[in-house]
Amino acid sequence: MSPPAISFDNFELPFTSSETSCDADEEESDSTDIGSFEDQIPKNAVFVGTNDSEVDNWTSWKIEDHYYVIPWEGSEFDWALFRISWDDNWGRYDWSTDARIKGVADPREAARQMVRGLFAQWGIDLSEADRRADREFLESI
Repeated sequence: MSPPAISFDNFELPFTSSETSCDADEEESDSTDIGSFEDQIPKNAVFVGTNDSEVDNWTSWKIEDHYYVIPWEGSEFDWALFRISWDDNWGRYDWSTDARIKGVADPREAARQMVRGLFAQWGIDLSEADRRADREFLESI
């Protein structure tokens, strides 16, 4: 049996729309309300967990990621991993499409493998002492 294939190429979520009927003020308001994002997620999505981190640059800000997997339509992949991500620097939530996988039946195992691969893509070294929260998040999946 061959190992699962993971793609980190960009993709679109089948349940979100780039078009909006809101005016700018409503759109701004929606981007600060996680409920408006969660309301769009299909019922067959599996919540994986939340991971908080901090970005240090000339200042620091909080990132809060809510991870989900959904079954992928089509034969190319089995699952897709996406996040609702809060960026304290920008003061808003946004969608992030991260990975798709083929060759794993269990959604939790698919999520674990995609998150591990995603962390590697981001250059996160889980053996570093300050990556405890990332290690614990990965172990909780």
